[in-house]
Amino acid sequence: MLTVFKFILDLDLLNSSVNLLVLYSFNLLGVDTEEKKITFDFKKDPSKGYVNNSDFRRDYYFTDLFDQPAKQTEVFEAVARDVIDNCLDGYNGTIFAYGQTGSGKTFTITGGERYEDRGIIPRTLSYIFKQIEQRTDTSYNVLSPSLLASNKLFGDL
Repeated sequence: MLTVFKFILDLDLLNSSVNLLVLYSFNLLGVDTEEKKITFDFKKDPSKGYVNNSDFRRDYYFTDLFDQPAKQTEVFEAVARDVIDNCLDGYNGTIFAYGQTGSGKTFTITGGERYEDRGIIPRTLSYIFKQIEQRTDTSYNVLSPSLLASNKLFGDL
């Protein structure tokens, strides 16, 4: 079970003091990929100055939820295919990877060494050119800008 703390850091620069107030902690109770939800148990500590000291549980629902054993194909189908189809129909689209360090963003986007571990970018390129071959009634001009945003720095990939 993962425990996370939400806190407020109070800096008093005039008196050179620092106060840390823990608002609440929460435990990750479970990830349910069938119901596409994550459940957290929030524990409020009345000794920390709470008015409402009741515990509560909260479920967060998602359109799709992938656990560790998810395959790159599943992620591509759920995340990228509709975006690409809409782009081929003339709409703008963005696929954005966000998360903490080590959470799998680079692997999801670029993939691994094995062919079946190809990420969203190589699968997208393959899919786009297959679709262009099939859509003979339309002419396409393919541009693929990529941007790296990391640690407040931006770079053109």
